[in-house]
Amino acid sequence: MKRHPLLVFFVLMFALSWGIWLWLALAPKSFPLSLEGGKLLGAFGPCLAALIVTGMVEGVAGLRKLFGRLLIWRVSLGWYLIALLLPAGISLMTTALHMMFGGDAPDFGNPPIYRVELPKLLMEYNAWTILIPVFLMELVFGSSLGEELGWRGFALFRLQQRLRALDATLIVALVWTVWAQPLLHLQQTKDFVVPFLVMLVGVIPAQVLTTWIFNSTGGSLLLVVLFNNAYKVTDWFLTPPDTAPVVSVAAYWLTTLLVVSAVGANRLTLRPAPEPETRPSQPAAGGEVEPPQ
Repeated sequence: MKRHPLLVFFVLMFALSWGIWLWLALAPKSFPLSLEGGKLLGAFGPCLAALIVTGMVEGVAGLRKLFGRLLIWRVSLGWYLIALLLPAGISLMTTALHMMFGGDAPDFGNPPIYRVELPKLLMEYNAWTILIPVFLMELVFGSSLGEELGWRGFALFRLQQRLRALDATLIVALVWTVWAQPLLHLQQTKDFVVPFLVMLVGVIPAQVLTTWIFNSTGGSLLLVVLFNNAYKVTDWFLTPPDTAPVVSVAAYWLTTLLVVSAVGANRLTLRPAPEPETRPSQPAAGGEVEPPQ
């Protein structure tokens, strides 16, 4: 396990998540939770796998470092604005593209959030007054935290120690697309099935933007979780419900290409590269410290 922690993480993550989702798909009546509860529980597979592997490989110190990335909050206000508002900007771009190609203007008085199953208490209020409660509800009861602790905190962090940021991100995107297949089939109907390659193309831009935020904030999982959550919630309020998925994907690709062209594919950030760790000099046989080579 210590020699190949990433491989062990991926295998364990698939075993945990797929085991739950396949049980839910094949024998739903015997599953102890509801459909939504089972889907959410499986989404925490990356988190559980990261905790198990980190604890066994690095012990308590490693777990402290992993959870410590959730506490990196002292970043500039601009990154909070990017994490929270960039999905809204992309959704508005999606709306603009939708209208350019002949689509109807969105009815902001009747956004898609009304088509989402919500507590009855929230449905009694205007959509824009429940934006923050919906965001907080998704943050607490959604899967953002369970996913990001594993995907970014464990997998991406280690992949970037060997690969350039864009290559590491593409690997995460590919593995995520494979990992999510049982969940997607639980959510899809026979009339609407997204092919694997189409899903991968749609996943890549958001993964690249997530890496950009992660690297630019010094590895802050807090900012990544906020971005992930905003990404999920924003379309419920801003994007016309009849928008073709390809339009939304095009908007994310345009944004991603602009970011990659600005910051480069090697590190996906303009932050200075961290200085390599140096080992302390060891005393020589005569008691003197050997000079560095």
